[in-house]
Amino acid sequence: PVSGFAYAQSTYCAGAGTAQPVLEPNTQLGTFTALPAGLVFADSAGGIVDLAASLPGTYTITHTVESGGCPPSSTQVQVVIQAPAWAAIAYPQPAQYCNNLTQVIDLEITGSTGGTFSAQPDALLINSLTGSINPDAALPGSYEITYTLAATGACPAYSDTAGVVILPAPQVQITASAQTTTPGESVTLTATGADPNNSPPAPPGHRIAVFP
Repeated sequence: PVSGFAYAQSTYCAGAGTAQPVLEPNTQLGTFTALPAGLVFADSAGGIVDLAASLPGTYTITHTVESGGCPPSSTQVQVVIQAPAWAAIAYPQPAQYCNNLTQVIDLEITGSTGGTFSAQPDALLINSLTGSINPDAALPGSYEITYTLAATGACPAYSDTAGVVILPAPQVQITASAQTTTPGESVTLTATGADPNNSPPAPPGHRIAVFP
């Protein structure tokens, strides 16, 4: 008996779909087995590999054909099932930062490393290798950060996104009820333009003259 067969590819990406063998001319359909454990056949009689159920790894698939009193015929083919790239990125929440913040903001990566980062629109300074951002070097606005893993082997490229908002720095203005006063008189100072519970120190330049 003839047992020759092959798969369309030597490497597949784990995930949805199947891999179906192609029999050589005059090959009879026999029994398919795989070693080591981890590869799952959707149809062991037909040698169809279930890529969603199979674990990533390198497997030897054997097709054995028996016919009457003749010795059995076996053919072996090696198939690699590759793990797809996957990652998730996140900045410290809430991902809103004031554009007078000089601290570099790092993100957390879960999953595959080694990808590249980009930001849209491009008015945000971002480290393309680490994803760290500099709020003080950005214009106020909403940004989408994309982390991209390149295609490898049989698996396609993968990307994940995270949103970041850069807020304008608060502008505080101080006004006085009087610009000149004498000892013993009171002057009321009023701050406007920002949250009084979360405002930076007022800028210099406001002076009140006190006359003896």
